[in-house]
Amino acid sequence: MTNFVIETEVVKNLHKSSINSVELNNELAFTCCDEKIVTYNFVTKTKLELFRAKEAEEISYLRCLNDALLLAAVSERMCFVDISSSKLLHECKQFKECINTFDINRAGNCLASGDDSGEIRLFDLRANNSELSLAKTLGGHDNICYAIKFNP
Repeated sequence: MTNFVIETEVVKNLHKSSINSVELNNELAFTCCDEKIVTYNFVTKTKLELFRAKEAEEISYLRCLNDALLLAAVSERMCFVDISSSKLLHECKQFKECINTFDINRAGNCLASGDDSGEIRLFDLRANNSELSLAKTLGGHDNICYAIKFNP
């Protein structure tokens, strides 16, 4: 029999408004609310503002691509943020409406996104992780796409 312990930790005051997305990566937790992305280090018990959206923009979803790069859906653009420097490395503005969700396939070479238009966009990530190359747009939906997920 294998025993394991789940430790709980209450982290207060990460955001003043609701949290839209959470990503865990090693000892770090990345959270986003409407206007900013905050990282919390479980080892050092410190928090740091990683990225702030422009005025009137909303950060709806985030995901770590690897230990160095975070991808965030910020209104009508996808933002690639360097985790160690907090710098915006690249942004993709190929969207008509607010991006709600995205997922990356297991191989890491395809990104699917869903937005308020109901369109699903597929991007080829093979060329360069900081560039999005639109491979295909899937239409026909009459309503907002709130969730998208690859099935392994």
